[in-house]
Amino acid sequence: MEMTPSEQNKKMPSGTGTFDALGRASVIGLHMVSGIIVGIGLGYALDYWLDTFPWCSGAGLLFGIAAGFRNVWMDTKYLIRQEEKGNGYAGKRP
Repeated sequence: MEMTPSEQNKKMPSGTGTFDALGRASVIGLHMVSGIIVGIGLGYALDYWLDTFPWCSGAGLLFGIAAGFRNVWMDTKYLIRQEEKGNGYAGKRP
């Protein structure tokens, strides 16, 4: 007899259900945007303080993009590692 998805979620420990995976995946986009915003903000603050307008803002943008991609990479590695541990989603990744 096959279990329904709700019965499977009840048998899983807390934090490993479908909604938990969706929540973690939705944070990835926020991490990308937040890295860019923080980089530009810090660059603009340095530009204001040092009176070198476009230079620090541009460097902050580049560092923010790099930090955003790093955050996405780390989040994705974490999700893949959780999936491979056998929380019910292994083998279903596209």
